[in-house]
Amino acid sequence: MRSLIVSSGLFFLGVAAQASHTIDNPLPVITPQFNSPSTVWNALSEALPVVPSRIEPFESGYSFASCGAGTGDGVEEYDAYNIFYDDCPEPWQVCLHKENGISLDSVAEMFGKVPVGFRQSVRDLTVGNKSVAFWKNTSLVMSPNFWRIYVMIHESTHAVDLLSTADLVALDAGTYSYSQEWRDAYYSDKSVPTTGSNYLWEESFAEMGPRAFYDWYVEGGLANFQPNWNEFENQLSTFKSLVGHRAQLGGTCEFRVANEPAVPTSSTSRRRRGPAPDTSFKSDIRVIRVPDNLPTFEFTE
Repeated sequence: MRSLIVSSGLFFLGVAAQASHTIDNPLPVITPQFNSPSTVWNALSEALPVVPSRIEPFESGYSFASCGAGTGDGVEEYDAYNIFYDDCPEPWQVCLHKENGISLDSVAEMFGKVPVGFRQSVRDLTVGNKSVAFWKNTSLVMSPNFWRIYVMIHESTHAVDLLSTADLVALDAGTYSYSQEWRDAYYSDKSVPTTGSNYLWEESFAEMGPRAFYDWYVEGGLANFQPNWNEFENQLSTFKSLVGHRAQLGGTCEFRVANEPAVPTSSTSRRRRGPAPDTSFKSDIRVIRVPDNLPTFEFTE
């Protein structure tokens, strides 16, 4: 099931504040239930190409302000890196817990499988060692027991949804998940794929993310493991219509969320550490600035 921690805020893009939105009349869950065995989502992972990358350790004595945010960890418990992908002139800040058990190469590979149109809405990535996976203030936080492409695309879909105005799309509610188009599609169907799809509009949209990707990129599509997938075909087709342009393979990033500043990892004097590194973007890419109090969406099982 999916849980939510909520706070509301204003997009700097000029969109009104959006809190979470409960689905008042939820649809039944599809039968047989749309489970997600690893073999199914491994097929999606194998179908998505890896974008080549280059990894650079961050400046010694410093980390990123978002490292460990929301986990209870301190920045000193993480190693900080910049990962440069070939499809974007600016790097992603990545924080890797020193005791998490996932290799840096694995992190770069799986994050690089997320199409850049989705990846660009994620400001940074933290891989911790606690049993958590959530999207918080445009940061994606994951851990070893949630380390799979399904969860990464689900949480990245939240980013695309809440930063939908970066597309300059005229939506009645400011987000894809609470648009009239999405609600109409939902109530035009017979069922939803999971129990997490019928609690919040934001989660119904995010749960469709991995399924749409599977249907796009795995030969045979959803019929491979859900014979009654057409019971939510309007949600599927509407999702593809709304964000299909962001899910295309290839291409380059069009915008990025402003980086977090550098912070010291210890109380060592500034003279011994040296000046704080500049984390601002160096290219002329369009920069999206968001507030610090967007909703936080947590993935739990």
